[in-house]
Amino acid sequence: GKGLFSWLDYRVILGLLLSAGLIYYALRERNREPRVSYGLLWFFIWLVPVSNIFYPLPFYMTEHYLDMSLAGLLMAGVVLTFKALERVLKKQEAKITGCMVFIFTAALFCSLTYRQNELWKNPVIFYEHMIKHNPKSVYGHMNLACEYREAGDIERAYSYSLKTIELDDKNAEAHNNLGFFYISRGEVENAIASFEKAISLKPNYGAAYANLGNLYSATGDLAEAVQLYKKAIEINPNDASAYYNLAVTSFVRKRYSLAKEYLQKALELGFENAHPDFIKALQGYR
Repeated sequence: GKGLFSWLDYRVILGLLLSAGLIYYALRERNREPRVSYGLLWFFIWLVPVSNIFYPLPFYMTEHYLDMSLAGLLMAGVVLTFKALERVLKKQEAKITGCMVFIFTAALFCSLTYRQNELWKNPVIFYEHMIKHNPKSVYGHMNLACEYREAGDIERAYSYSLKTIELDDKNAEAHNNLGFFYISRGEVENAIASFEKAISLKPNYGAAYANLGNLYSATGDLAEAVQLYKKAIEINPNDASAYYNLAVTSFVRKRYSLAKEYLQKALELGFENAHPDFIKALQGYR
């Protein structure tokens, strides 16, 4: 996708200047203040791999990207704080004041961490928070669409899927989500086109093959449905639902031995939604 900021954005320029200044300070003070120098360089060294400068990552930045780098910044901050306090206070007073500052800072970060963790409890709130701060997040819009689809809110799922495609027309998951919207409206041809588009963009997208198979099965094209289910299983041999759908389709086609074989495989893989009446009906055939 497109960058979140332009290189000419004042925030980017200020960030680069601040980073350059801190790196220069760390190198200059490496002999006089080695702990500060080490902490600052540690921060930047661990930040580089997740900076999105050399290769793209799914997110521009997340808190877990900073776990290692912030340890260095914390070290440098603690040392500089104590040094600054020792210049204006007696040594013992500086230690006490420094400890109080450290405790206050730790409590503040604990509070912020707790508030951030609350976002993770609800996926919808989490992804809405994500796109609030990064409106161009393909990942955020795509996952919001998935969450609303699973919750049965097809209209919102459709809206976020369209936004995802607007941001990234080659996003297979978004086209797959659109297929469900068209199914809910009875637009079979559009649904087929959406699933086929998803497959063309991501040929190993097993879920899209299975979804297209369900659609063909519902419209009576059982032979095509079987081929699509088999393709889904070829991509993901542990797809229990595809095996179950194969069992049902085979039963309708009166291929009972195959149906029993596929059902057994689905159950072995942990499929839990097999209809009791279907299992009972299949037991009557050899």
